[in-house]
Amino acid sequence: MRARSLAPNLCAILVHLHRWIVNVSDRPSWPTCRDHRWSLPLIASALVHRDYTANGPTIVKVSQDALVVSNPGGLPEGVTTSNLLITPPRPRNPALADAFKRAGVVERTGRGINRAFASQLALGKPVPDYSRSTFSSVVARVRSGPADKELAGFVAHQQEQTVLTFVKRHGSITRREASELCQIDSQ
Repeated sequence: MRARSLAPNLCAILVHLHRWIVNVSDRPSWPTCRDHRWSLPLIASALVHRDYTANGPTIVKVSQDALVVSNPGGLPEGVTTSNLLITPPRPRNPALADAFKRAGVVERTGRGINRAFASQLALGKPVPDYSRSTFSSVVARVRSGPADKELAGFVAHQQEQTVLTFVKRHGSITRREASELCQIDSQ
């Protein structure tokens, strides 16, 4: 019963935190990207996949050079920093994942980290860095800084090619299909 009453509050907190990050990073003194598609899925992923048997809080730090999300407990069994993007989703907290999806906090379960990586690449920005993760903690760091416009152009071209290939095979494509293929928000 307690878990049910906690989920809506946690969703509200997550959305509030995302809005705060957007407001802080829109200040000229905080040199990060103006596109924040990556922050909400990254934080939601941290909450859904964290080990709640490990003591300690989930921490979100915003600084001049990065946003860092950290959790106590390591990555789920079978997940490493080398296979984060290709391993099937293994939420430690499937009820929380479902609550986030139903509340509209996340679009699809199991795609948060992939979306964070894809969004950063599409902007020509560094992908989230998990290299500071250990057996006892997960640390995701998203650095700010100037965009690599050449990389952003390359990613955009790859997305166009992916959509055109789909249209060639199927005759048409919906906005939702295109956004899923390119791993971007459909809004």
